[in-house]
Amino acid sequence: MSRFSYFVDSFLAGVARLVDFRGLIGIKRMTGRDAADADARAIYSDWLAVGNDIRGAARAFDKSRKS
Repeated sequence: MSRFSYFVDSFLAGVARLVDFRGLIGIKRMTGRDAADADARAIYSDWLAVGNDIRGAARAFDKSRKS
């Protein structure tokens, strides 16, 4: 690959990323068991965050009621 074609390819890749509004260029898709495990971990993490937020709000509410 010549130096010129490398720069042209890089330029075109950059332009393509500018108009890639959904962000699909350069994303490696996971399939099968790996994707299911990643989804399960993400859902678990989200629920942990929700639970922590609820506990924090309940503590703050209890503090405001006691004072």
